[in-house]
Amino acid sequence: MRFPDMRRLPPLQTLRAFEAAARLRSFTAAARELNITQSAVSQQVQLLEESLGKTLFDRLTRRLALTRAGELFAPTVRQALEMIAEVTGHVCADAPASDLSLAVIPSLSTRWLVARLPRFRGRHPDIDLALFPAIEASEIQECGADLGILYGTGRWRGFRSEELLRETIFPVCSPDLLAASFHDVDDIFGCTLLRDADVKHEYWPAWLAAAGTRKRVVTQGPRFDSLSDMIAAAIDGQGIALVRGLLVADDLKVGRLVKPFKTEIPSRYAYHLVWSKTPRNRIAALAFREWITEEMTAHTA
Repeated sequence: MRFPDMRRLPPLQTLRAFEAAARLRSFTAAARELNITQSAVSQQVQLLEESLGKTLFDRLTRRLALTRAGELFAPTVRQALEMIAEVTGHVCADAPASDLSLAVIPSLSTRWLVARLPRFRGRHPDIDLALFPAIEASEIQECGADLGILYGTGRWRGFRSEELLRETIFPVCSPDLLAASFHDVDDIFGCTLLRDADVKHEYWPAWLAAAGTRKRVVTQGPRFDSLSDMIAAAIDGQGIALVRGLLVADDLKVGRLVKPFKTEIPSRYAYHLVWSKTPRNRIAALAFREWITEEMTAHTA
């Protein structure tokens, strides 16, 4: 993860002067709001322009107009100052507990996220999380969640999203089944192949092609609407499941599941952080975003 070079940040007072002048389109109005002189605002803005090497305002006869650089800079500066003001309020109020509600795809929540939440609480003991299940983006709004974690293309109408992780797909089975069943990849057809009930997530033909088997079509085997149930069946020795790596990471680590073959294929979809409006507590939302990104990045390291 890259961190900004703090040596390049302009002085805070120059940013406050610029934000007020950009919003009000007037050095005089900004001076009244900030309770300083008009010349002080002008000097601070000029200092900021010199530090950036960019002109931020066109000084017209009766008003200010933002240049292209100013238009780009203004909303980010405004958002940053609002965040500083918000977190300052929390600090001055002796950091009261804050809430952040999450709507999470159930398979991810059950098989990966919940086990890692103590690490989030250890880093942010003042943030109380509330978890709700969600498969579709509309369910994020229905349960009133601040953020969602969904699996898909990243395109949900009326929502913004940020990709967190795109995984690979591979088969897993119980250690006992592995010991009894496999000598080469074609032996896989002598076992029960567990399938996804949603054809969008049925990867067996693609994986079999990548593995080089003679047969590419799977016509038999139980179907599961819940990926968690399919993984549980594989742990129980009921067959071979084709899964996303994140959901079986802990099972592979402790030996409940094993990978009978090395072949992996890329997933068509990815996990995304999803939201429709600015979270009520942006500080908590940003803290969770940073943490979940680190956790998922560690999985691929």
